[in-house]
Amino acid sequence: MMMGDILDHIQMNSMREIFYSDYEGDILLTKLVRLSMRSRILLEYGKLRRDMIEGTMSESLMTLR
Repeated sequence: MMMGDILDHIQMNSMREIFYSDYEGDILLTKLVRLSMRSRILLEYGKLRRDMIEGTMSESLMTLR
């Protein structure tokens, strides 16, 4: 992997903020960034589901009273 190829790779993936100078590290970082984005999405989805479940449970408890 030549330096020019690495620079092309960085320009194509300019959405990422941090880059390693060696290509192996860059690939590893890409995987870590994708994984953290996926886990953040899943975390938000989990919070949303929990809020929805708690909301429907409290509503059904209100109707029981």
